[in-house]
Formats: sequence, structure tokens, C-alpha cells
Amino acid sequence: MDFKCSQCSCCCFFNLIEENYKKEFDANKKIFNISKGETFIREGDIVDGFYILQQGYAKVMMKGYFKDKQHIIRLCKSGDIIGHRSLNSYYYHISAKALSDSVVCFFDRDFFMQLLKNNSKLSYSLLLFLVKELYESEMKSRNYVMMSVKELVAASVLYIDKKFGKEKDAPALSRQDIAEIASTTKEQVSLYLKELEAEGLIKFENKKIIIKDRLKLESLVEKYREHYEPIELVLM
Repeated sequence: MDFKCSQCSCCCFFNLIEENYKKEFDANKKIFNISKGETFIREGDIVDGFYILQQGYAKVMMKGYFKDKQHIIRLCKSGDIIGHRSLNSYYYHISAKALSDSVVCFFDRDFFMQLLKNNSKLSYSLLLFLVKELYESEMKSRNYVMMSVKELVAASVLYIDKKFGKEKDAPALSRQDIAEIASTTKEQVSLYLKELEAEGLIKFENKKIIIKDRLKLESLVEKYREHYEPIELVLM
């Protein structure tokens, strides 16, 4: 599969680059087809670049303190960047796995760093993007400490809906996936999803969670939201 960057609407970088660098940017991308379930970044591997998800869905994970535990820190869909927070590191501090058959664009770290030095608009936009990500990470860290398990599960449902709710072909996440988002167990997730369903806040269609009463579901986590903070940032 091949395509021109000028014909692609998912990449946020191309239109931020000076005209004389666009041809070079296009020529330096590498395109890979990733199968569902395939890990394309492994935590601890040497950093060689980053990915843009061109088609499909993926999850970004970090290992927990115990070998058999991991935490999903982000869900990704078309247009999302993966691996960019490790660009200034020697090793990747995250793993990334495809949730569906996907297509990714890969950019070499050295090339992209040179691009940043020569494109101020791109550098400025990336700075603002990383500041926003840092803020979201700080809010998430605060809320994990304060939330009950039921609130964590409710916030996870809202986050999944924010990322995948409008995507008709989005994959259904397993109870284990939701547990790894909410930092709890699969059993606790099953328990509280049943409770939310019994309360009429959610329902299930083909294994996907559908929100029935958004206002009531949001009310469970409303107290964790700052006046300037969108409701979906209470967890992610």
C-alpha cells in the first residue's frame, strides 16, 4: 500500500511543514500493514522513530510493577501518533498493539528531529500538543488516586466512547482491556458493568458498550472535573 501525504487527511504534520520540506517528508515515510493482535512497539526496545496510525485501531500500554500486569494508557484511532513521547529517550517506555488490522506510517527519529529544527510552525504545534498531553496525564494521575472502582469503570466507559464511540468499525474491548484502562481486575469490571447496566446507564450490543444515559453516567465522575476540564478528561 502506498499513498501521497498530500492525499491523506489523517496526518496532522504534513500541513505544518514548510513547502520545501514536504517532498522530503513524503519520501521518508515508511508504510507498514499491521495485523490485529500484532505488537509493533515493544517496551524496552531501542527507539528508532514513531508511528502515525493511518488506518485501524491500537492500544498503548505500559508494564505494571508485577510481570503479569500491564496498564493501557491510551487508545488510538486513525490520525493518532504513537511512540512520540520516547523520541528523546534511548528505549521505548511503552508498547503498542493493533486492535484491528491496521496501516501505520513510520518516521525515523533523526529525520524528524531535523525536521523540527527547520520548521518552527511544526515545532510550536508539537509543543502545544505535548503540553495538552501532559495536562491530561496529570489529571489522570490525580483521579486514579481519588476514584472508587465503580467510578474508574464509569470513567473508562466514557473514555472508550470518546475514542471509539463514533467509529462504526471500532473493535469491542474485552473486560481485561477495560480493567487495564481502569487499573483494576477483570472481575471488578464485570461486576460494575452489570451494575451500570442494571441502573439503565449502559447496554451491550454485539459485545460493545453503548451509553444509554450519558448525563447520569457522567454524574458519577462529575466531582473530579475542574471547571475548565472537559468531562472526558477525568480519566484520559
